[in-house]
Amino acid sequence: MSTARGPAVTGHPLAAASLQYATEIEPGTRKLVEQQARALMPPRSREEAEQLAALGPGILDLLPGPQGLEDDEVGPVIKTAATIGGDHAYAFLSRFAQSLNYESAHYELVEGWKNFDAASYARDILLSFKERPLLTISTDAQRNTLRSLKPISKASFRKYFTAEEITEHLSPEHTQTLNIHSNHVLTDLKFIRHLPALKQLNISECEKITDIDDLAGLPLPELHLLRFPDESSFDALSSLNELKYLALYTRLPWDSLEGMPAPPGLTTLRMPRWIDTALSGISKWQLLKSLVINSAPTPAEWQEISSLPRLAELYISEYDLFQVTSMPSVTHLHLSPIDTDPQLNLVPEKFPNLKTISVNCLASPPDAIDVTPLKEIEGIKASLDYAKEITGLEEFDPDNLRVYPRPRGGGI
Repeated sequence: MSTARGPAVTGHPLAAASLQYATEIEPGTRKLVEQQARALMPPRSREEAEQLAALGPGILDLLPGPQGLEDDEVGPVIKTAATIGGDHAYAFLSRFAQSLNYESAHYELVEGWKNFDAASYARDILLSFKERPLLTISTDAQRNTLRSLKPISKASFRKYFTAEEITEHLSPEHTQTLNIHSNHVLTDLKFIRHLPALKQLNISECEKITDIDDLAGLPLPELHLLRFPDESSFDALSSLNELKYLALYTRLPWDSLEGMPAPPGLTTLRMPRWIDTALSGISKWQLLKSLVINSAPTPAEWQEISSLPRLAELYISEYDLFQVTSMPSVTHLHLSPIDTDPQLNLVPEKFPNLKTISVNCLASPPDAIDVTPLKEIEGIKASLDYAKEITGLEEFDPDNLRVYPRPRGGGI
């Protein structure tokens, strides 16, 4: 039986000092730490990037890329340098960005913006890409720099910005995505009406916003509402006639989904496990293609979910597959098990027409996952994240199985 294990690398207690102050330590210690660093080169996950960054600026001389990197290595290499910060890291990222063959900046490049001078980073790195990425703005310096990055099509504002500060550099003609997170200043959403081209809106953890009445009647296709105050009102959902994608990661005021006034044209619905609302009534959205349900459905709720004729993509984290009614329409299944048993042995029976399955074990990694039962579904592609150990690999074509972080030393 074939198995794969992720790398187990632990930090040396002197690691942080060793490569940062290389001239002040004995060669033997430096050699030891460099060996540990090279064991994680190139990094293949955010966790590995953070381990490397903790070794200090000296690690930058060992970082490779972008030539010769695999797709799962590009982001972590960028993350490592951006986390370290400083002039040496800035020079590395500038060279890296100029060599990438991407239309838009890699996510980690945009995320690293906050660690450097805002204006210089925008000029030397973000402007080098033809397509403007989703820009995350968390400082006044970043916001002021937006004037040099116009037109802004996608923006994410964090913390304390007023409505006027948010909209100053946005465009009624061009801004299509707007995220507002952890804002303790805003009390209403009237300013959204000044952005008629908006297609996606995300409001998260804005403690003074208790309703979405200001959105009533807007032609908004995609809406994310996260962590609203308890007893907030979402009645305006009934007037969003063009809404197709709805994410409600907040406590809901209805006893069941039967009372939720979202329009019948929804094709995507996403909800967390703590909505405190029964799933009964979900079948009224007969056009649903993608569903995220992180609260454990009852057998009756599974029966109703299985009646959705177009449901092709299902995400679940708290579940018991023994209770699932067979769902032949589902072709893409995403499991994030809270229990340590992902119940893969039941997947072929419950979801016989799967094309892809992903299993994210980050929340509760089992000691081992056996992927052998999945081979009962011909041609299935599987993706496994943060699995401690995987058995049954010999049953899979390597092209049909992705493991993250990708094991070192000959694993998949």
